[in-house]
Amino acid sequence: MGIALNTTNQTLAQTEELLKEFSGQGCLSFPQWQHESFAVLQSSGISKAHWYNILLKKIVAPAITKISQESISSKEVDRILTDLRRHYNKSLEIAAAITSVHILAGKT
Repeated sequence: MGIALNTTNQTLAQTEELLKEFSGQGCLSFPQWQHESFAVLQSSGISKAHWYNILLKKIVAPAITKISQESISSKEVDRILTDLRRHYNKSLEIAAAITSVHILAGKT
């Protein structure tokens, strides 16, 4: 498959397990998810060319609907992330998502 693992011998399955799913509905913001996902992928030793398939498995509805078909077809990680940034990096949307989670959680 052309996947080069670093000396940690971290498998593809272990790498996928370490990545959090991102739906755009929850207290995990897109910038936070992207930062954590990139840290996991960069330390895994997996080539960036193979990040596309791994990341798409971890992006679930409704966030997946924010990615254009052109970006998905291109198989370019940067285009996919640009589409997600366009929607989720807006601070008001992030604040609204966090507020929704607090409302759903109710009183503590």
